Amino acid sequence: MSDITVSDVDVSPAAFNVAVALPPTLAADVALTGIPGPPGPTGPQGPPGADGADSTVPGPAGPPGADGQDGADSTVPGPKGDTGSQGPPGPTGPAGAPRRPVVANTATGYTPVVGDENTMITLSNAAAITVTLPSDATAAFPVGAEVEWLWLGVGQPTFAAGAGATVNGTPGLKLRAQWSACTTKKRAANTWVVIGDLA
Repeated sequence: MSDITVSDVDVSPAAFNVAVALPPTLAADVALTGIPGPPGPTGPQGPPGADGADSTVPGPAGPPGADGQDGADSTVPGPKGDTGSQGPPGPTGPAGAPRRPVVANTATGYTPVVGDENTMITLSNAAAITVTLPSDATAAFPVGAEVEWLWLGVGQPTFAAGAGATVNGTPGLKLRAQWSACTTKKRAANTWVVIGDLA
């Protein structure tokens, strides 16, 4: 018996095809196939699919952007704000100057004293009357002190400077007529001025 080598055997797929007789009812359901062939080439890419539905879940917030440049100032004024509430009342102011009391003098001569400041002195006598305005040594009136005078009687009043004092007035130092009035004001140390209806 001679040896058989591989080269003497047909091993191609066609040599192994086997015909099997099947019953008619089974032959329709069974098919014998050979060994699968190599895969075919890849077909062309299909069209893109439709967009999916929008997500209902918001994504995370991104980092803040850089600050933009300041805009130009507006030339239109904004609306007026509401009126603020009323503040508390302020402190009470100083009291005003008191009324000047009226003091009657019926002598023919009178020299005012410090207590006469801010009073009106009426001058009434049948004879002439002399009012002597004092120096600081006689009556220390403060600078700015005032005394008012009213000619009430018949004798004409005249204003004169006491020892060490000076008095000025224009056009003279006499009250002009009955019911004339004037003010003597201490304008500096030892110095008086007469202001009013003078002659």
